[in-house]
Amino acid sequence: VKGGDNETIEADVILVSTGRVPYTEGLGLENVGIKTTPRGQVEIDSHWKTNVDNVYAIGDVVTGPMLAHKAEEEGIAVVEQLQGLGGHVNYDCIPGVVYTYPEIASVGKTEDELKSEYRQIAERRVRLGLVLSEVATSNQLDVTPEEFNAAIQREMAMHPGEEAEIYQRYTTDPNARQSLIAPMMEDKAVDYILELAKVTEVDTDPDKIEELIDQPTEI
Repeated sequence: VKGGDNETIEADVILVSTGRVPYTEGLGLENVGIKTTPRGQVEIDSHWKTNVDNVYAIGDVVTGPMLAHKAEEEGIAVVEQLQGLGGHVNYDCIPGVVYTYPEIASVGKTEDELKSEYRQIAERRVRLGLVLSEVATSNQLDVTPEEFNAAIQREMAMHPGEEAEIYQRYTTDPNARQSLIAPMMEDKAVDYILELAKVTEVDTDPDKIEELIDQPTEI
């Protein structure tokens, strides 16, 4: 650890927080052509495979936290990959540890990561809804009175005792009516697009659906 001038400090507890780097020096990786990062980590793809055929790397020598339980999960996943079973590691479920006393641990995404991720999902959902609305409108995919009344009945069934209020709201308030119709229109638009594309199996991946309806004017 590089620092400044020597200094003596009296303390009851010392926290050493210097960080660690992979111990790959001297392994002879360069002799077989395995690539490493500037920090000395072994470069791998999403299946833990290095740039050299039949050579895989896991644990402390690759990217990610240097934790035994993380390496263990990666080892299992690599074996499953080699057997053609599609091994996978959910890194969001791997606890992180700070070896203080008492120890500190965390698991999952941070608050900032979740805010960023779900903001992107919300923005994508809005864009997707606008595209589906355009498809439905341009192709006259209207909700029939029977479908609208059935939707109101479903809402009333979910809120016993509020039937009169619900019926009044959806039949007199244009905004409430639109909020009930909008998802039905989107469903109709998706069905319409899938039928034109002759899709036999619905792929629920939002990215795939967006690709499918990326150019609604050509439908």
